[in-house]
Amino acid sequence: MVCKRTIKDWDFATNAKPEEILKLFPDGFYDNQFGTVGIPLKDNQIAEITTYRSESEYKDRTSREVEWGKTIEEDLQRRILQLTQSP
Repeated sequence: MVCKRTIKDWDFATNAKPEEILKLFPDGFYDNQFGTVGIPLKDNQIAEITTYRSESEYKDRTSREVEWGKTIEEDLQRRILQLTQSP
């Protein structure tokens, strides 16, 4: 859109929990700890919908407990935003 190129990857964020997303998209799949639900699209593409998350304490030196966030602002505080462009 911005770069006037074909979009190859769709990522969305929401306050809906994975179970709620799967009720809306019964063909979706969820098998990770990050709250990301994959939604099959045509042409073998997948849209990813991830539940807002908030920071939590480390449970060991390398991983944190996943806690669902309530607002987009809370989720954005923990993210590094970047635009990527594929060749």
